[in-house]
Amino acid sequence: MPERHDWISYRRRAFVTSGVLVAASSFGLVLVYHWAPAAATAKNEGWHLSPHQFGLLQTFLTTVLSIGAISLLFEFLLRRSWATDLLHFLRLNVVVARSGVQHVGSETTVEWDAPLARAVEIRALVRDPSKWFLMNLPHVLRACQQHSASVLVGVPDPDGPNFPAIAECVGLTAPQLKQNIEVAIGTVENQWGAQKPHLNDGSVIRVVTYPQIPLYDVISIDNATFCVLSRPIRHALGDYGLVFEFMQDSPQYPADWLRESLASLENENELLLRDKNT
Repeated sequence: MPERHDWISYRRRAFVTSGVLVAASSFGLVLVYHWAPAAATAKNEGWHLSPHQFGLLQTFLTTVLSIGAISLLFEFLLRRSWATDLLHFLRLNVVVARSGVQHVGSETTVEWDAPLARAVEIRALVRDPSKWFLMNLPHVLRACQQHSASVLVGVPDPDGPNFPAIAECVGLTAPQLKQNIEVAIGTVENQWGAQKPHLNDGSVIRVVTYPQIPLYDVISIDNATFCVLSRPIRHALGDYGLVFEFMQDSPQYPADWLRESLASLENENELLLRDKNT
């Protein structure tokens, strides 16, 4: 990526080149008009250009003069601001490319069905399972039917000391959030049992509890990582969060940093475990 001093050096060279073009073309026009075709009464007074040569040189030099003059005006008036904006744009693109950002928008703008249906490993840390988890459970079960899929979902611990605070941060009371968790567990049990004959033998789904207070939801679908941010204050029931999607094949920041919170779910208390045989 070009640095600022590179742009300054380039701008200086462009300015000098434009100035030389203007000076050279202006001097050339003076000479061309000095040797312009002589009038009929002065044909024998020294050497002059032919009308064809005069027209050709005049057109060429006026074109060069126009280009040089426009370049000078651009250097004086626009180049600096244009270069600054371009540098900001390039830096932004480099940051976006390194971070692996694929999408930023509301939860409603994310098409969950496609990545979930072909996912092999799904990990999710959610605060309210009635939103993302239950809404996308059919897509999760479809993946478990099509191939061997491992699903691990973390929900708040209803018996933990931080449960009321977690409920408040999603616009619910503690009893409401507890009911949502119980409904989610019951729904998974019913749908898993109903579709058991069609499930892949290697598919497994686990629901565990965590005692901490998460600041956001994190969903990992194979190489894709989603971070769902809710409002920092004035939490409203049913309000959709802001989703950042990261796609990175190797351990890189920030996707790898977000996935660290999912690793601890493996050892949390288990609410539900279902596989082909259960």
